[in-house]
Amino acid sequence: MEIKSGPIVEKRKLITSGSSVVLAVPKRWLEENGLVAGGEVIMIANGNLEFMKATPENIARVNQRAERSRKSFNVHEGSLGLDKEKPTT
Repeated sequence: MEIKSGPIVEKRKLITSGSSVVLAVPKRWLEENGLVAGGEVIMIANGNLEFMKATPENIARVNQRAERSRKSFNVHEGSLGLDKEKPTT
């Protein structure tokens, strides 16, 4: 993917649609990312929001990141002793 212009930085409103909330994205962003209405994106929310086209490559990359995060989190839990079973009473 080649970005044809500078980064898109905009303030957007969240729109209620039934029991969901919709984020309208700029048409230029769709075009530059090879997306069309009805296409799929991956959303990563961990303090910030990150969106990317749902390609097999991006899905694999996100799965790898998630696995690394889980392993990192488990190591952190282990260092605090949180990975030990709690005694039953």
